Amino acid sequence: MATTTIIPGNFYITRGTVSGSTITHDTNKAVEIFSARIDYDYLNQAQIRAIPLSGGNIGLDEPFALNVGLKLIVESLSITGVLVDDDSSSAKEKRNNLLSMAKNNKELTIVWGTGTEQTLWKRDDSNKQYGVTISKMRFREMAGKHSTKSPDTYPERKINIEFQVIRAKDLTE
Repeated sequence: MATTTIIPGNFYITRGTVSGSTITHDTNKAVEIFSARIDYDYLNQAQIRAIPLSGGNIGLDEPFALNVGLKLIVESLSITGVLVDDDSSSAKEKRNNLLSMAKNNKELTIVWGTGTEQTLWKRDDSNKQYGVTISKMRFREMAGKHSTKSPDTYPERKINIEFQVIRAKDLTE
């Protein structure tokens, strides 16, 4: 088992357990992202049904549509950030770990912030909340020399990332 200390301002996605400002996880099952932007989206799906007009109600000012709630709320996050080389792993390893988690795990946990400012999305059966699933990812990497290190060492690498995670609450009883 490995541990990762949560740094304020960074975003983490993991298969591990979050406790306070620490993530306990298997090797290669936590990825740290230097976040530039996190967008939160909330969707309460509804279906609008038009009601046909008949001879007796033509010309009335009442609406002729019915809002049918589907009782499904979807929350999603769109994250823009950077994967960078550090002492524990390279940006390329982080990218590959993230791809592996997206392909091989059904539910993931995400966390950012610490203390009272911490946001944590994880499975919580008592509230009918589920872990997150990565719905799409995009990596952007610039070719060429990335640093002024000597030619004998690998250059620092930064990989820009944009991805979206989705969490859904099942409100049906």
